[in-house]
Amino acid sequence: MIEDTMDPSLSDAEPTPSQADAAVPMVPREVELKLFVPATSVAVLRAHPLWVGRSVAPLRVSRIDNRYFDTPERELAARGMALRLRRVGRRWVQTLKVAEPGEGALSVRGEWEMPVAGPALELALLKDTPLSSLGSLRTLGRRLAPMFTTNFRREARMVALKDGALVECAFDVGVIASGRGRTRRVLSICELEIEVKQDSAVGALPDLMRFAARLTRDMPLIPLAASKAARGHRLSADEPLLAVKARLPIPDPGDGARLHMARVLEACNRALLDNVHALLEATRHQVAADVDLEFVHQARVAVRRMRSALRTFRSVLDRQRVADLDAWLTATGHALGVARDWDVFATTLHKRLDQEVATDAEGRAAVDAMRGEACLRRAEAHAALRDHCLQGPFGATTIAIERMATRLRAEAGGKHDARLAACAPAWLSSQRDRLIERSRRIAVLDTAQRHALRVEVKRLRYALDLLESLYDKRDVEAFRDALADLQDKLGKLNDVVVADTLIDAMTGDAGAALVRTRFRGWLVPHVRKQLPKVAALSVEFELVHPPWLARHETVLDGDSA
Repeated sequence: MIEDTMDPSLSDAEPTPSQADAAVPMVPREVELKLFVPATSVAVLRAHPLWVGRSVAPLRVSRIDNRYFDTPERELAARGMALRLRRVGRRWVQTLKVAEPGEGALSVRGEWEMPVAGPALELALLKDTPLSSLGSLRTLGRRLAPMFTTNFRREARMVALKDGALVECAFDVGVIASGRGRTRRVLSICELEIEVKQDSAVGALPDLMRFAARLTRDMPLIPLAASKAARGHRLSADEPLLAVKARLPIPDPGDGARLHMARVLEACNRALLDNVHALLEATRHQVAADVDLEFVHQARVAVRRMRSALRTFRSVLDRQRVADLDAWLTATGHALGVARDWDVFATTLHKRLDQEVATDAEGRAAVDAMRGEACLRRAEAHAALRDHCLQGPFGATTIAIERMATRLRAEAGGKHDARLAACAPAWLSSQRDRLIERSRRIAVLDTAQRHALRVEVKRLRYALDLLESLYDKRDVEAFRDALADLQDKLGKLNDVVVADTLIDAMTGDAGAALVRTRFRGWLVPHVRKQLPKVAALSVEFELVHPPWLARHETVLDGDSA
């Protein structure tokens, strides 16, 4: 709730726009990067030379209270709008923000901000904004109601970046709150907002990203894909934390490769960040066993999609930057992969252990003991993943992804930019060739080589996901189905082999030895039995027409057209 009085010890240094300005509001674009600040980084941030040494004005400290409004049906939120009433000191300001589709940690939003007389909305001032698309503002005003509040202490500095851009660095600590009494729900706020404060805001993006990247060298900071408004709407609706799949962009044949790659990186990075923040939020209140498995899974898929995209588009990207980014993503993928392996082992694979090992009292006792150790190992893997995400390299990696996307957007349409329709067939054929070369030797592949084959299947499937709208829908579905069948069979084989590896890593008492012996007694003939089925699926896949080739170009020998 917005209080009627403010702490007089807090300064109110923001300039007061004139009422004349409010009558004819500007239509600026807010360019901002949001960063979550872990508790271990707060003191480092406040004393950091980039924040203090480059300041061009005194530190401003204020208490800010916001009330957000929407209709009962949440019509504004559905259209990416956030309408708030803010009080800073004795002043009242109303703001409408309109998010771009797929907006991530780096946001470029429409923003209409203007002073109002007191603690009430003045919708007439917003008649020339997207809010009018909802119909009569008078009627809308009767339907609007407070949804949630944000209340925080802001420490703000105006900072001059190395190349001349001026940004406001605002460190906010407080809460998002919804409901009252027993229904009151609260989320904490501890974040840094870096907002460009000049007319050529979009042109200053490289400077902003470089500044943020420099900060992450000295402290863990994690980009925040969800705004305070988005988090507040979820809180007020009492929506549970849900895993997020990357919303891949749909390409047009005329799109340049750089623009499409930028959109892919932005979409996947948002999914990675959304799932990691949800995982961090969930694990603050729950043990690993109670956390939704999909958080880790979808974060891992987002990393794999980005690595696959870097590989697919590598001919139009800077080789060294791709190598550096891939190395950083590999480290994050490893941390996610270890947690995911223990998730799968502690859930779905225990049924197999019960069937193949717990066939008598001795076996049941051994499996029960191992189940307990597996839960401990799983908790350790999730703790290690949390530590990885709360350390500097993870935040630096996600900022590096945003920087590459920003750079690719700036290069899009240039004379060296390639068109998707022209390049995609060669990229996809090359990946298909590598897959077929391995799959033809399935009978002699060892465990590691079968895993490498599965990786090639996933790479081709991910690459096709990025480009499928360029081709005939029926051809794409048939090709994807064949890929999915092969991937599923190889995945199930890989899961049981990974289970064997995890069992081998656990304690070496007599019970564990019994589990190993009985499980491997089932595993070896099981793999031998499944290999002919995998071989048959690989042949079926090879005979499916690649959707990116004309019918007369169908390839049967593994050579690209």
